[in-house]
Amino acid sequence: MGMPKLDPRMPDLFLAVGRNDGAAVRSILKSGVPVDTRNFLGITPLMWAAISDRTEMAKILIEAGAQVNAESPFGAPLTEAEAEGHEGMASLLLDHGADVEPPRQDRIVPLMLAAGHGHTDLVRRLLDKGAKVDARNNDGATALAYAARFGQVETARLLLEKGAAVDAADSRKWTPLMYAAANGRPAVVDLLLQKGAQVDARDAEERTPLLLAVSYSGDLDTSGGCWRKARMRRRRISGGGPRRTWRRSGAARARRTSSSPTAPFSRARSRADAPPRPARRPCAG
Repeated sequence: MGMPKLDPRMPDLFLAVGRNDGAAVRSILKSGVPVDTRNFLGITPLMWAAISDRTEMAKILIEAGAQVNAESPFGAPLTEAEAEGHEGMASLLLDHGADVEPPRQDRIVPLMLAAGHGHTDLVRRLLDKGAKVDARNNDGATALAYAARFGQVETARLLLEKGAAVDAADSRKWTPLMYAAANGRPAVVDLLLQKGAQVDARDAEERTPLLLAVSYSGDLDTSGGCWRKARMRRRRISGGGPRRTWRRSGAARARRTSSSPTAPFSRARSRADAPPRPARRPCAG
């Protein structure tokens, strides 16, 4: 997309939208300023309304014929609204025909952004309108990874109910469980483990969710959840035998505490067997 041709009256329209001044917006549009004029960033007034969460201004612009699916390097109005966390604005745009997966250079779609913000109702609506539950951005991350990273447990639950792949790995081989573990999200960790997430999965650097939890978040609940699940899995693989105990048998303790030359620090040695301490030198007087 090349540099847009700027209308000299364009700044007034953007300023009016930013001020939430409906009368000024209508007056400027009536004077002949195109409703989809673009500023130096290539965004339209409707995109600016979406970014600024100016719902009434968005309604005026849409009534005046603004394109709800206009594209820019930052995405369409719906993407920009949800990138800023404006759920109401996103719903308004959907009401007026916004595409659920508008194109963007990094392939981030509104579903991912809504999942990261925990906008569960909007996620459900996007899925009902045809959004792909396992759509991936340029790094290979899915909406479930966004929900896991930001600790949005109810949104993650909905995505899983709608068929999201619990172990979908990105370009670094990070799974949603790894994102939850690294960011200290114990509730999401528990949910993903209940849904069968691989607790021993390894990323491109051979790190497990437990190692990521310890290395990045340091959250005890998160680390504990991964550790307990990993231990249970290892016991199940090994046949579920009795727990290994570190209590030594009587014979082993006897060997450990023997007075043989190989046990120089033996507890069995009595004080009488110990070499005499050197006499203290008297204080100089």
